[in-house]
Amino acid sequence: MDDDGDINVGLGKGKRFIVAPKHLGYGPNLIVLSDINYWNTHYEELKDWCDAQLGAEIVGLTIEFTNEKELMMFILRWS
Repeated sequence: MDDDGDINVGLGKGKRFIVAPKHLGYGPNLIVLSDINYWNTHYEELKDWCDAQLGAEIVGLTIEFTNEKELMMFILRWS
């Protein structure tokens, strides 16, 4: 929770993305894009990269991978 009491304001603050926690039920291979300005600027590069990765699918502000290897490749590339 941030200083103003809004739990959502600080979510992902200072980070380009967040790996969705497994306990939310989305599986271990979901990324939430949290830095909107960065991703707007790099969307085409991100889309090209995801298209090259088998099974990576961009849906809104999320990217879902089919396995942990692809997820780790994303983390290493885009951190």
